[in-house]
Amino acid sequence: APLLSEIEAAEALYFGSYVPRIDRMLEISSRTVPGATPDYGIPFGEFFEFSNAALGAMETLSQSAGDALAAYWDRRESHAIVAAVASCTFAVLSILALLAIYATLRTRVVGLLGAATRILTSLAQGDLDVRIRANRSELYEIRQLFSVVESFRDALEGARQKEAEAREAAQRQKATEAQAAERERR
Repeated sequence: APLLSEIEAAEALYFGSYVPRIDRMLEISSRTVPGATPDYGIPFGEFFEFSNAALGAMETLSQSAGDALAAYWDRRESHAIVAAVASCTFAVLSILALLAIYATLRTRVVGLLGAATRILTSLAQGDLDVRIRANRSELYEIRQLFSVVESFRDALEGARQKEAEAREAAQRQKATEAQAAERERR
């Protein structure tokens, strides 16, 4: 707003008063007989002050406009820097959040897969007493994996028990046959 009022004042002085006066003076000069002194209707000293005031208003306006333009671009630059810093901060925070999520998932999943590997290794070595923990807060797929491993262990235990029972039955059968053979020999 201050720049607009300065523009209006400079415009009124320069284009409203000074330029029309110069045009009149040029017209008077063109009608004056060569060698005669033209009468401009204003003393030179007064015209000089008037001219300096009009040109000074334009010079001041030019300086003010330059200052306003520089201030505008400084504000734009400051806003751009703030926006860039905010964008970079958001990007860094997003990357940190993604890294935290990745680390958490990696730790949980890798840890659980490591536990599943240890359980399966124990089962493969014949240790059917291995403890399988069921944690309901784990990922669905991991819970399913542990459930399958537990079913596998239970099936192995059942097979081992049936094998032991079959071995016992075979030993009893053998013992019974041996006793029967012994009786026949007597």
